[in-house]
Amino acid sequence: MTRPLALALLFLGCGPAAAPRAPDPIAVGDPSEPELTREMDEASTEGPALPALERSLAPQHDQIYELARHGRHLFLGAQGGASVIDVPTGQRVAAYDEFICNAAVVVANEFWTGCDKHVLRWSPQRGWREYLANDENDADYYDLLVDPQGQLLVAYGSQQWRYDAGTDTFESTPSTFGGSYHAVFHEGELWSIDFMNGIRHGSSLIPVSSPVYPVRDPRRLSIDSQGRLYAEDFGAGIFRWDGQRFLQVHGITAKGTGVAYDAARNRAWLLHYTEGLTVTIDDQVVKTIDLSDLTYMRRMLLESDGSVWVAGWPGLVRIRWDGGDPVREDIL
Repeated sequence: MTRPLALALLFLGCGPAAAPRAPDPIAVGDPSEPELTREMDEASTEGPALPALERSLAPQHDQIYELARHGRHLFLGAQGGASVIDVPTGQRVAAYDEFICNAAVVVANEFWTGCDKHVLRWSPQRGWREYLANDENDADYYDLLVDPQGQLLVAYGSQQWRYDAGTDTFESTPSTFGGSYHAVFHEGELWSIDFMNGIRHGSSLIPVSSPVYPVRDPRRLSIDSQGRLYAEDFGAGIFRWDGQRFLQVHGITAKGTGVAYDAARNRAWLLHYTEGLTVTIDDQVVKTIDLSDLTYMRRMLLESDGSVWVAGWPGLVRIRWDGGDPVREDIL
């Protein structure tokens, strides 16, 4: 994935341009869209209980870009690498030192993440493995996408590969999303962000500042639990595709970095990059939750019990809200 001005913005702390994604973000469920908005079953304890990680980690491991969830584990992609939280205990049980791991998906019960120098795979049974080692010093990072057939695709700049589980190797394929700022499959079709130019749907470009996309800074695409497509716009908030155009979601008007819909409770969660969470019911704001102490919030993930994980820079919290005062659990 190409990150225009990525390193400069990263160290200046200006916006999330250094690490938007993943695919979408990014969780299990619908294999065509393993996004952070995919609801997970908290009660699941699939996988072995692992001992707590004994070694200390650099603080950059708490500067989180990406979340994915499967079984009893929560996977973190961060500035300093990747790590795994055992949800029932809240303890870190695995970690790998890397640089800017900002894509994460689950495929065949294993976590995958794309970083600066490698693609990494982790499972409690097989541990860590590196793929596609890269020595380039540029503003590209490995991006991950799961296609509608459930196959893992990896892009680096204009290059693309497909994972072959039978040989445990990657095969070069023609590029379909390489070079895009972020990409998802929605209803079987590829959607991607052409940074500062617009949103691509197949071969067509929806320009920014147009009647179809009225604002100008989409950074990420996501799918909610009802299969609806959203654009998270850093300049103007959250926009939902209605089949003809992107319409603004009421609740936040700038720095949108996350959206999730809790169908069981008929409420939407919206994430603001520096302020925190807004909860809406039928497009009306019913609660705001200040999380500004997390500084920069790039990702959130909804659980089936209605709670929400929020990834900060640094920090990781879990928020529960049932109408009274929010309950906050600080994990990192």
